[in-house]
Amino acid sequence: MDDPRIIKKYSNRRLYDTVEKKYVNSSEVRQLVLDGVEFVVTDVTTGDDITRQVLLQVIAEQELGGQPMFTTDVLRQMIQFYGGAFQNVFTDYLSKTVSIVNGQQQAYQNQLNEFLNVSGMSSVSDMTQKNLKLWTDMQQQMLKMYGIQPTDKDN
Repeated sequence: MDDPRIIKKYSNRRLYDTVEKKYVNSSEVRQLVLDGVEFVVTDVTTGDDITRQVLLQVIAEQELGGQPMFTTDVLRQMIQFYGGAFQNVFTDYLSKTVSIVNGQQQAYQNQLNEFLNVSGMSSVSDMTQKNLKLWTDMQQQMLKMYGIQPTDKDN
């Protein structure tokens, strides 16, 4: 496994991507997450790992625009878990739940990609042919049930 990308945070609150050799903003950090890039954010002054704080900032900015993921009520309930006896239980539960949802989303995406990649329109054509055959067979069974013999023209 490659070493994680290093992003340095300077005292002026700017983030510097050491691989791309440029300053980045929180939307670019979000894109790194979406692209699956492993990275660590370090404070240049202290050397501390501040990745969590930067990711929380990205989440906060996402919550401000569009449709938020966390309602005010959910945020209040989450805050109540801090320092309590159930903090670790809640953290584990939340982590496992997010992992399960991500796994299900990936499995769904893989199935969709597999379906669409089975030669595109030919798979739709194959499915249509199968449905037509099922429909024809069902019609013939219904005709037989009512005592009507299908003609060759009906086959």
